[in-house]
Amino acid sequence: MNLRYALIMVAVLCAGCATMNIQNQLDKLDASLREYGSALRWGYYKHAHGYHVGRDGTIPEVNFERLEGFSVTGYEVIEKFVNDEGTGAEVLVRIGYYDEQYGKLNVIKQKQSWWFNEEYKRWFNEAPFPEFK
Repeated sequence: MNLRYALIMVAVLCAGCATMNIQNQLDKLDASLREYGSALRWGYYKHAHGYHVGRDGTIPEVNFERLEGFSVTGYEVIEKFVNDEGTGAEVLVRIGYYDEQYGKLNVIKQKQSWWFNEEYKRWFNEAPFPEFK
């Protein structure tokens, strides 16, 4: 009887650990989205670019000099769908920005594919860097 009780307790604890691990990864996703959006809004484009890494290690090229004419005014998560394992997320965002050359406010929507890297214990964004026009 004691062995059976012990096995049940181990199973319950393991299930709890898996749930806590997924919740921890989801918390990290939310923190990554906030930090990414903040980096864009403050014009730290190179920092935001550091999140853009494909699962195969590819990093998109960005002309940072061209970005100097734009100021991001907002980064808002519209929808977020996370897979059951908590290792991937499809995120629809709205990015508002000001074009200094034309004195115009613009808004783009972008679907971003975020993925969790187990080795580095952090989230990366596979989507192309936002294109301001």
